[in-house]
Amino acid sequence: MIAQDPSTLSIASYEAIPPVGSVPPNGSTKVKIKVIGEKLGQFRLPVMVSIAGSVEPPLQSSVVANCVGPKISLSHENIKWGPTTCLIDNVRDLVLTNDSEIPAPFKIFLKNARSKFRVDVRDGVLSPRESVVLHVIACLDDTIVHKDQLHIIVSEGENLMVPLSAKVRSSGYKRLHLLRN
Repeated sequence: MIAQDPSTLSIASYEAIPPVGSVPPNGSTKVKIKVIGEKLGQFRLPVMVSIAGSVEPPLQSSVVANCVGPKISLSHENIKWGPTTCLIDNVRDLVLTNDSEIPAPFKIFLKNARSKFRVDVRDGVLSPRESVVLHVIACLDDTIVHKDQLHIIVSEGENLMVPLSAKVRSSGYKRLHLLRN
């Protein structure tokens, strides 16, 4: 195998296993190509094979691949609390799982700055196949339906959004109002 052209190293690097060998007469030899992508997306890299003693130019082939970042899956597509007690923390769990073979750095935030929701984890890194349980907390102070969006930003991966909604149980709000007066 001829060494990779240095101008293509910014796209991906590859290694031939074995890098040197022989082919028996009327036979074949398998060569594995290990590829490490440097950029997301599809790419094509030339691979050149030189035949010792041949006056012909090297044989050319291509490595075609699609480089993707980490993939995180969620235990819930949305979280609904239903009737909830007023001014009390109400917790729901959301499990994030790294379904890929590479680490998945992530950051979490809520869309609304003055949200009635909060989350106990703001960022982290999930190892391959690792999961983490997020505690999403609703603490409501009014009988209206509260809505927000939990955003999960995955470095070099797909960004995720989980809709959140909760409403105070009306009888609990009335009791609280009567106690204050």
